[in-house]
Amino acid sequence: MKDIKAFLSELAVKGRVSRSTQKQALNALVFLFREGLGREAGDLSGFRTSRRGPRVPSVLSPKECQRLFDSMEEQLG
Repeated sequence: MKDIKAFLSELAVKGRVSRSTQKQALNALVFLFREGLGREAGDLSGFRTSRRGPRVPSVLSPKECQRLFDSMEEQLG
């Protein structure tokens, strides 16, 4: 189990994955143990969880939108 905890911690620290990605990896490992190996994964607590917050989406400013629309209008017209 130390290897699994180390893997999950590495995802958070070195891989800098989101918390949901780390949870998905944990659930996949639990599924593998139960369904593939026919045994329980055991206690998998104690690994470092990801602290990366949600990403802020990139959006265009109103001025950038206007320039984009003007450019498109020129190309189409």
